[in-house]
Amino acid sequence: MSRTKTFVFYALSLLVMFAVFEVFASTILIYLYRFHGTVSAEHENAPLSSMVFLSKVFDALRGEAGVEVDPEQTTVEPKPYFIEDPKIGYYTPPGKYTMTFRRRYNKFSQYEYLKAKLTFADDSTRWTGDTWKSTGNTIYVFGDSYIFGYGVNDEQTFSYLLRQSLKNTNVKLVANAGYSLIQAFINFERIKNDIGENDIIILGYADFYKPRHVAAPSWTKEWGEPPPFMPSNLTYPKASLDANANIQIGHAPLYCKFNPDYCQQADPPQEEQDKVTTALINHIARNTRAKVYLLHIHEAPGDQVLKLIDKNISIISALPRDFDYLIMDDILGFDPHPGPWWHYAMFKKLAETLPQATPGVAVDENTRRGRRADGQD
Repeated sequence: MSRTKTFVFYALSLLVMFAVFEVFASTILIYLYRFHGTVSAEHENAPLSSMVFLSKVFDALRGEAGVEVDPEQTTVEPKPYFIEDPKIGYYTPPGKYTMTFRRRYNKFSQYEYLKAKLTFADDSTRWTGDTWKSTGNTIYVFGDSYIFGYGVNDEQTFSYLLRQSLKNTNVKLVANAGYSLIQAFINFERIKNDIGENDIIILGYADFYKPRHVAAPSWTKEWGEPPPFMPSNLTYPKASLDANANIQIGHAPLYCKFNPDYCQQADPPQEEQDKVTTALINHIARNTRAKVYLLHIHEAPGDQVLKLIDKNISIISALPRDFDYLIMDDILGFDPHPGPWWHYAMFKKLAETLPQATPGVAVDENTRRGRRADGQD
């Protein structure tokens, strides 16, 4: 009898201890989720808080706390999303794509998903709304993933919003992930004969573009391993200046695994990066009758490029400090690229700065045909 009582006592004691620990774990998790701005029920799939709590403790001890890093966190369908191009390195063929982000908070939790719709027009520019076939002007927008709208839907990009606000103006978004002013230079050369004196060119500009222009080894290292939606044999254009300060374009492998010796080299000096960047901007401005604007979205102290570019290039400062409210959102925490609020802020800045669209009369659909931004007709 005494053994039975002892067994019952220990069993009840263990049950009480477990219940206390469960309450303790639940309380800790509640404050943890409040601190991170999340709700536990949305992320955890384990039936007991104690199990989730212990998992987080073990993950922390192994240095694995926080959102799980998934090697296939971002996918794009259908494939291929990028196609190799001998000049610009790569481009996206026309079509509709779905970019899917995923994450989970630990090995017990379910994955969360976020989907974005990306549409590319027949000329491989990103869709910004139905084109107005008119004698009005066209705004050409060149830039990187920020300008392109990586992770946001077609209708959320600032180019789309700008297109909708200027009813007699077309907007060509000639940008993509990983691009910079070197792709702007190459694409400009392909389509410059289509750009008229009443058109407008917007060049996205950030100080972190500079290593891209010279294909700096540090920039190549940033690409890491080829993601699922990127071909592994891609190259990246590399600009340099000859003895007469003329722009020369070469190419370097996009991934270090295909040229490890190149990635061990030092980056070109900052002065060289500044000169190359300035030359790319000035070349575009000097070879068009269109008005050229530089949309400055990210700065570094003492940026020399802004002092060296031609005076006829108008700078639109669209830095966080240029606004009286917070503009830097992201893709709901799935990705650090700017989200819809940033794009809306860029749209407002441009809408307040750019001249109004040129009035025109509608013409036949086949009258105003542009060349493909990827160089294919």
